Amino acid sequence: MKESGEYQLPYTVLALGEHERSYRLDDDFFAQFEDTLIQAGKIDLTVRFTKSHATGTLELQHSGHIETTCDRCLEEIELPIEGSAQLLIKEAQDALDDEEDVLLVDAETGTLDLKEAIYDYVSLSVPMIKYCDQETPCNSEVLARLRPTQDEKSNSAWDELKNLEF
Repeated sequence: MKESGEYQLPYTVLALGEHERSYRLDDDFFAQFEDTLIQAGKIDLTVRFTKSHATGTLELQHSGHIETTCDRCLEEIELPIEGSAQLLIKEAQDALDDEEDVLLVDAETGTLDLKEAIYDYVSLSVPMIKYCDQETPCNSEVLARLRPTQDEKSNSAWDELKNLEF
């Protein structure tokens, strides 16, 4: 993963209160990660964070589309995705590394690296099964080839097992 200052938040120098940033995630963002689930897409992301004396909260909201293949017909599709997440921000000396939904501020630099959290939560919003929608239906030629033929439907070995009584 390449380093980029664009997603670094100078947390310790920020004033107390609410702050907001907007990002446009595109192919260049996803190319920074090895073996990425998302290869291409355009996603609008809003990051809202609230800083208080002891801790802070971070809210990620994203919507857009990714380019992927349909799991049914293997056509290239633009799959709409959206999601949100809320995380807690703590300074590194106050928290353990294995806490879920907690981002740690780097004690040396006073910054918070958002890049990995952004990637993780956007990736989690990708559905397990990706398929064409009503507006762009699946390729009927491919689906016709996938339907079982009459010969495949009837397999005598399995038909004999159906007749066994226990």
